[in-house]
Amino acid sequence: MPRLGYASAIWAIAHKLGRVVWKILHDSVSYIERGEESNPTLKRRRATRMVHALRKMGYTVEISSLHPQPVQE
Repeated sequence: MPRLGYASAIWAIAHKLGRVVWKILHDSVSYIERGEESNPTLKRRRATRMVHALRKMGYTVEISSLHPQPVQE
């Protein structure tokens, strides 16, 4: 889109978003967000970077699981 120029790029993106919204509303299509967060490896890397940044700022960070695994006997 850089070759279009700023104004044309904005209109192209707005047009694409409008088409997506129309498709979702008109055909009752489910929208599934796809991005970096869908990959567990990238999620862990991002969390590690965030923890590192917080520690660099002087915070004490403790990592714990939101969904602990049940203990099997």
